[in-house]
Amino acid sequence: MSSSMIIFLILTILVIFFVAGDSRKQIDTVKSGTNGTNNAVLGNICKIEPGTKGCEIYSAEQEAKKSYEEILEDSKTDTIKPTKIEDLQVGDYIINGDNYMKIKEIVKGGTFSSDKIIVTTKDENGVETESEVKYKNIKDLEIKRINKSDNDKDFYREEYSEQSMLKLAKATNQRINSNNEIINNLKKLENEGFNTNLVKSIISIESSGKYSLEDTTRFECHKFIKKEKDSVSCTIEGDKTWSTVKSETNYNAFLEAKKINEDLAIRSSSFGLFQVLVDYSGYSPAEYSKRLKTIDGQFEIFKKYVKEKGIENEFKQKENINYEKIAIAYNGKSQHLHNYDYKIETAYKYFSSK
Repeated sequence: MSSSMIIFLILTILVIFFVAGDSRKQIDTVKSGTNGTNNAVLGNICKIEPGTKGCEIYSAEQEAKKSYEEILEDSKTDTIKPTKIEDLQVGDYIINGDNYMKIKEIVKGGTFSSDKIIVTTKDENGVETESEVKYKNIKDLEIKRINKSDNDKDFYREEYSEQSMLKLAKATNQRINSNNEIINNLKKLENEGFNTNLVKSIISIESSGKYSLEDTTRFECHKFIKKEKDSVSCTIEGDKTWSTVKSETNYNAFLEAKKINEDLAIRSSSFGLFQVLVDYSGYSPAEYSKRLKTIDGQFEIFKKYVKEKGIENEFKQKENINYEKIAIAYNGKSQHLHNYDYKIETAYKYFSSK
């Protein structure tokens, strides 16, 4: 037998082994996101590149598997057996063989071919990438849902690991240190007695150091539709009371709502470094909007906000900081559902070490 024939037989056996080993996979195709590229590590599934008809096979990195896998292992979970797309919820995990994906958005098109599931995966650095998944049969999907029981308080600390918070704080610190306007405003606060490491922690959680309206606008469509019913798209899934769909909550969504009712759109949104809602800022929508245009103005909004909320003194403490009190004042009584106090504390430890 010739060497070329031996090579051919080996390759044939490998292909047969690979296909057989992949028979348990239920995901059919993954379509790249709007940026035209997809660096997500999705395992052995068919990934369609824009402008092509073919697909190629990707293997999952070990770290990508661990990130979501460990969250599920350390949490109380329910196994969901979906029969239709309505059975799925944003935040559910799709387990595709050895690969773990988290559902970020569900688009109900009315037919199998028009239904879409947007998922996120994480690379070895914890960076999330979005992809669109098409499935062969929804009944075959393996779905895990974290049980958000009120008695399961530790759950709220699983989704926001110390590692992910420290990465966010590091990225924020780099942005702050490269922006003289932010640095100067922090120095002014320090001269007034503020604990600027605590202020940086809020910036890290709320905006990761970004300040432009395009990058930081959070349009809360659920607030908008209370007065302008059915005027904008607003998907409320599961036990949530707000939308987690990016296209319904970003800057473009805000601009569309602004065309319908400008005052209400502004009142239904948070912006900038500190993400303060206008109704809690102590400013009129006009005064608030004017201050949003500059970093100096955004710091003015923050100062007035913490004073109005009665937590200015909390931001001047350097010892025995009451993270829970700050979290409740800044994020509401249900702050524990978002793990807000823990996030502040974790970020503060990072900035205090610098």
